[in-house]
Amino acid sequence: MKWLTLLFAYSLEAFLNDEDNYIEGWRRAKRVLVIAVKQVVLHRGITLGFLLVAINTVTTVVVENNQSANVYPGSADSIGIPIISTWFLSFLVSPFLLLVTFLPKTLKGIYSTNSGLGTRVESIFIASISYLPCLCLSLLGSLYWTIPNHMSIACWFYLALAYLIFSA
Repeated sequence: MKWLTLLFAYSLEAFLNDEDNYIEGWRRAKRVLVIAVKQVVLHRGITLGFLLVAINTVTTVVVENNQSANVYPGSADSIGIPIISTWFLSFLVSPFLLLVTFLPKTLKGIYSTNSGLGTRVESIFIASISYLPCLCLSLLGSLYWTIPNHMSIACWFYLALAYLIFSA
């Protein structure tokens, strides 16, 4: 009978240790998940920032080179309007790009505090608000610049559009 008591005590101790190990394992997994989410946010931020700066820089360089090559009429303000409008639209879409950057962290916070249909509707709403203006700017910019002598600008807009679509 004494061996049965020892076996029970040993299995109870093993169970409690397993439960502590189980909880500690979940804590470690949560820390790894937090690090992974931070890396995704950092990766998205760097990539979207690079794409935005590249679009504006390439637009300026291509339009100035086309002006130097007499592609545009000399008396028209054909160089200022595209450059300023691209900078303005980039400035306008920047807050939405920040939302896209922090979207994985935001959705993780929503899913950890709530559950159910309301959570899905809320996450779809947040994703729509953040992605739609960025997708519209990328699509319209790529279609606008898909003309001769401006294809390198369109390529950067298409690249931004593809990144936004595949990172969603």
